[in-house]
Amino acid sequence: MLQQVVTAAAFLAFTAGAAEAKILPAEAGPLRPGELLFKGSATGAGTRLAADWSKGDKRWGHIGIVVADADGTLEVVHADTGKPGE
Repeated sequence: MLQQVVTAAAFLAFTAGAAEAKILPAEAGPLRPGELLFKGSATGAGTRLAADWSKGDKRWGHIGIVVADADGTLEVVHADTGKPGE
């Protein structure tokens, strides 16, 4: 299965690539379902590889979308090739 769910708080700490800009959870404001979260390409080998495939902006290597569970808990759904929970 290529989709896995991770908590929004864990996913939100990301870098913006070459500029090394960081957006921390406290600075991002409250998340809402449907918002997209981008992970910087400088955060790991997999994200660098994905960014290299891009024909445009190479600062980003991963993306997820905020969703709400039945109880209202916010999580992020994203495609991944790793084992569940990684």
